Amino acid sequence: MTRSDLSEVTTVNVPNAHGLGINSDGTYLHIGNISDGGTSATYTLDLATNTHVGSPVDAPFAAPHKLQVYMKHF
Repeated sequence: MTRSDLSEVTTVNVPNAHGLGINSDGTYLHIGNISDGGTSATYTLDLATNTHVGSPVDAPFAAPHKLQVYMKHF
């Protein structure tokens, strides 16, 4: 859903998406790529613009999933 007008987002370009994590203020969504052997394993999306943030990050294991995001509390 687009935050600015609540319209539905129909396409998010993340292959083999499985597992989500969102930060506490709802600005970023982290999505796991479960099927590519750990290559391009985690994508980050900016939810205000529905765009990728940086490049996907590799994982040290083959099937990353069930993401959890750790937040620093001030």
